[in-house]
Amino acid sequence: MLKKSVLFFFLCFLSSFANAVPIGQAGREIEFLSAGIGTRALSMGNAFSAVADDVNAHYYNPAGLSQLKHTELTTMQTKLLEVVDYYYIALGIPASNNAFVLSWLQASVQNIPLVSTTDPGINSDVTPEGFADYYANALIAGYGCKVSRSLSLGVSAVGFYKDMAGISQGKGAGFTMSLGVLYDTENGFKYGLVLKDIVNWQRWSTTRTEIVIPTMRLGISWKPFDFLTNAVDLEQQLGNGHYPIWHLGSELNLFDRFRVRAGLDSGTLTAGISAGIYAIYFDYGYLGEDRYNLASAHRVTVGVLF
Repeated sequence: MLKKSVLFFFLCFLSSFANAVPIGQAGREIEFLSAGIGTRALSMGNAFSAVADDVNAHYYNPAGLSQLKHTELTTMQTKLLEVVDYYYIALGIPASNNAFVLSWLQASVQNIPLVSTTDPGINSDVTPEGFADYYANALIAGYGCKVSRSLSLGVSAVGFYKDMAGISQGKGAGFTMSLGVLYDTENGFKYGLVLKDIVNWQRWSTTRTEIVIPTMRLGISWKPFDFLTNAVDLEQQLGNGHYPIWHLGSELNLFDRFRVRAGLDSGTLTAGISAGIYAIYFDYGYLGEDRYNLASAHRVTVGVLF
C-alpha cells in the first residue's frame, strides 16, 4: 500500500510535541494554538497570567480582560520553524468593569512535497506524488469581568478548523475552553489562576476524536514601583508524568510609552521593547531557539488604541 509522507519538520509541527500518548489523546496541546500570541507577553517569557492587562489577555488569562481601558486592535505576523506562516489579529472592546475580545489566528504551509513508497524502510525509493497545502484557522472569543473590587473572572473559547489539502481524510475541527481568575491585592501584587483546555476535543475526518490534557497555570506579578513589573508563572499539565514549566519576565517603563522587557521561557531567553506614537504602538520581541524556532526569532506587533 502506498504510504504518503511529508517533510519531517512539518510532521514535527503537526505533532503535539510530546512523547507517545494513549489512543484518543492528542498529547500535550493543540499544536498551532500553543505557539503564543502578542509580542509583549512572549518577550516577557510568557509570564503573563498575573499581568494580562492588554487585548491578548484572552489567550493568557481571560480574567485580565477586566483591566482593559481602551478599545484595542492588534496584529502580529511571523514564521514558525522557518516555513509556517503565522497570522494573528484581535479586537478588544471594554465596558464598565468588563471587556470582550474576538481574534483570528491562522497557521499555514504551502507546497509541501508528497511522496509515496511501497517499502517503509529508511533507504527505500520514493516517488513524487505532488504537493499539499496545510491551513489551520481558529476563532477565539474571550470575556472578563470584575465581580468585586479585587476579584476578576474570565472565560475564553476557541473553535478551530484544519485542512491538509491534497491528502484524503486530512481535515479536522475542534473546540477548547479555558477559565481564568485574577486577584489584585491593590498593594502591588496580583495573582492569576488559569485552567487551560478544561473542555476540549478535536475530531478528524477519519472519525477519530482526540483530546488534550488540561493545563493549570499559577502566576504572580509584583510592581515594587510604578515603572517596574516582575512576573512568574508556573505551568503544570494535569496528568501523571508531566513536569512543571517555569516562565519568568520583567517589564521596565523607562519613560512615557517606551518600555523594555526580558524573560526566560522554560529556560529560553526572551527580550523586547515597545514604543507608542499617539494611538499607535509597536512591540518588538526577540525569542531564543525553541521548538517553534529553529534559530532565534523576531516578532513584531502593531496595535491601535481607540
